[in-house]
Formats: sequence, structure tokens, C-alpha cells
Amino acid sequence: MTCINQNVCGGCVYRSLHKDEYCSYKITSLQKVLSALSQKNIHFGVPVFIGDGVRRRTGLAFKYQKGNVVFGFNQFHSNEIVDINLCPLLLPEINSLLPQLRKLLNELCSVYPIPIGKKKHKNLCQNIVCGDIYICAAANGLDIVLEIDAELNLEHRMIIFEWVQS
Repeated sequence: MTCINQNVCGGCVYRSLHKDEYCSYKITSLQKVLSALSQKNIHFGVPVFIGDGVRRRTGLAFKYQKGNVVFGFNQFHSNEIVDINLCPLLLPEINSLLPQLRKLLNELCSVYPIPIGKKKHKNLCQNIVCGDIYICAAANGLDIVLEIDAELNLEHRMIIFEWVQS
């Protein structure tokens, strides 16, 4: 697999290894974790490794900075987000949705917050500045869960409704 983000993205750090080396490393890592358990009779079967372009579930993070959405995976051992436009591991239908999700997030995050309460309480306004998106390719289409850091107001709900309808 080749990806411009494979050296920084938390999901691809070891994907630059040769396939046999990668599989051996992952098996050894799993066996190490299993050996630390107090269970004595753990039977380890033959592991299954998926290829590129077939991953059907993913969790992406986003944050709104300086008028733009940074959208992608968390950097390896970090809270920083690696901004991506596609991921070679994901199904094509998920990759084709990523630009539309970025546009949706930009629209949601750029909604000017409506002040809550009186003028002296303007600091109670809520604006969407970060969150996560979980995508799962199911038999009946893509299931998308949006987890955000603020309560949705009516304008946010209308943006999401219109996006889903389109």
C-alpha cells in the first residue's frame, strides 16, 4: 500500500512493511497481549488480514481551525489530526463520500452561533469546533454517526437534514 500519510497516520504506521513482515509483527503483538491475560487456554487461530480498499468501518476526527475544517485520522500517538482526502484502506464508496462530509462539516462549523440569554451572557453561545464521524458500510448503504462537542440548534439540524436529503 502506498499513501502519502502512512508515516504519520495512526492507522498506517506499519503498513509500509512488506506484507509477510507486517503480518508477523501484528501476530506477535496480538500474542503478546493475549499472553498477559490470566486465561490459560487461549486458542489462537489463523488470523485474517484484509487488503487495501476493503475496510468498511472507520472513525474520523475533525476540528474547525481558522475558518477551515481539518478532517481525518489522529496522528500516531497524538491528538493531532492528519488531514486526508482519501484513505487507500477504505471502500471506494466511503472515499467518495469524504469530500461531501468535509463540505458538510465546514457548513456546520461556520454557522454563526445564536446568543443564548441576554446580552451579558453572550459567552454561553455554542459553536461546533470539533467532533468525530463514524462510518460503516452496511448492506443497505452507509451508516454515518456524527458526534460533536455542542448542542445542535435549528440551523444545524436543517443543514444536516438537507444534506441527508440530497
